[in-house]
Amino acid sequence: MSTGSEKVLIIGLGGAGGKVVSRIASQKISGLGTAVIDSDRAALAEMDPNVAVLEAGSNLSWGRGTGCGGNIIRGEQAVSGERQRIMELISGKKFIIVVAGLGGGISTGGIRTLASTIRAKKIPSVFMLTTPFSFESFSRRKAASESIEQLLPVTDILIRLPNDLLFSMLSPDCPVEEAFAKSCDELARTAIGICGLMNCKNSFNTDYAGFMAILRGRKCQCALGVGLAVPTEQTPDRSAAAIQKVLASPFLGGVDKMAEADVMIISLFAGPGLPLGEMKRTFESVAAFAGKNTEVISGFSTAPFMANALQVVVVTVHYDESEKTKAAEPAAVVTEKKETPVRRAPRKKKASPELEQGMLELTNYSKGFFVNTVPVMYGDQDLDIPTYQRRGIIIDQGHTSS
Repeated sequence: MSTGSEKVLIIGLGGAGGKVVSRIASQKISGLGTAVIDSDRAALAEMDPNVAVLEAGSNLSWGRGTGCGGNIIRGEQAVSGERQRIMELISGKKFIIVVAGLGGGISTGGIRTLASTIRAKKIPSVFMLTTPFSFESFSRRKAASESIEQLLPVTDILIRLPNDLLFSMLSPDCPVEEAFAKSCDELARTAIGICGLMNCKNSFNTDYAGFMAILRGRKCQCALGVGLAVPTEQTPDRSAAAIQKVLASPFLGGVDKMAEADVMIISLFAGPGLPLGEMKRTFESVAAFAGKNTEVISGFSTAPFMANALQVVVVTVHYDESEKTKAAEPAAVVTEKKETPVRRAPRKKKASPELEQGMLELTNYSKGFFVNTVPVMYGDQDLDIPTYQRRGIIIDQGHTSS
């Protein structure tokens, strides 16, 4: 299960995450480790040989290597039982990306355990999570939404990608298998791009801290596009070719999504020797699609394995309305005032009006019809007769004035 000496690790959780990670592993990128956590033994057997696999739940009574069957509780049990092995898996890593599709069993049930384990090790991490299509069952969509709510307090960077974005860019005639294959390729390229984005060593501020300040604990939806181009005789301008691929990315949602974004993050990933003019032209071309109120953040990174290829990654952030409302509310300003003693003029006494005591309507009481009934006695006192009458008290009904 060892992931080697790589300091960056991409973990796929569940079936969807496993397919993405397997595609990444097949590229054999130097310095990048891959791992998959799943309870489906057959799916793990199909992983690329370079992927470290962790079969979860095999020690449980229901665990026979056939998966959780979409059961979220079983998914939680499976991942929780492997906490120690997960700690060993991530030990020594400097950065982790988690890829998963929410709504099903092990990914939805186990994602919080994985997130809390990574946080306990204090390893910087990014969670790339897809959410169900709108036509999927209410229970799957609700489970995904609740999982996002639970993850916000225990994750630093959470990129939520609605699967519905696939419909906005792909033809209705596109075969389902091809659509999902494209989404896997897109997520794989994006994960690699984020690795580069988080390792920017330049004056731009798309580092981990800047990304975290934008997304940490905030409800939002993200869209992303990735474009990878290599100059050829037909397309010598790799920058223009990469941007065209970004605009056609299935998870970007089109040009309108870019214009409506609250934040747009642009990252370039290239081989050594990236020309300054090409970098500037690429940033300006992509930023032109942003809205007038969109905050644009740019950064770049280089790596030898990119050779003469150029990759452009665009992440757009769309905050929920509740987040926008909180941001728009002015902060309450509390000014401490020093209290000074205040001398008040003595109050003038008002003349008291003449008071007259009201009349007490006290009359002698007679039992009437109940004169021959058994009296209520206490000692030698008849409690049916008022006290003032029993004791022969005379009431003074005179006037009193002050």
